[in-house]
Amino acid sequence: TAAGNFPVKAVTVMGKICCEAESYLDYYSLFKDIIKFSPAPMPPLESLASTAVRTAHKVNADMIIVITKEGATARLVAKYRPAIPV
Repeated sequence: TAAGNFPVKAVTVMGKICCEAESYLDYYSLFKDIIKFSPAPMPPLESLASTAVRTAHKVNADMIIVITKEGATARLVAKYRPAIPV
């Protein structure tokens, strides 16, 4: 929690902890596990999202840019846990 006398310092430390913890994740293994439990056949939008993550991994992309009106497509891409920013 960031309550207390030093909320800015607390949030800074929490951010560093999150970054350190995420640096140990194997995002591609996580992606493959999520795919195993996805519906078959996949709805078209979900297929597009998972393919974007798979392709970004294969080409070592720096980020995935999603053009979206309300955010649903970006959330689907994020569901597949890319190792890069969406």
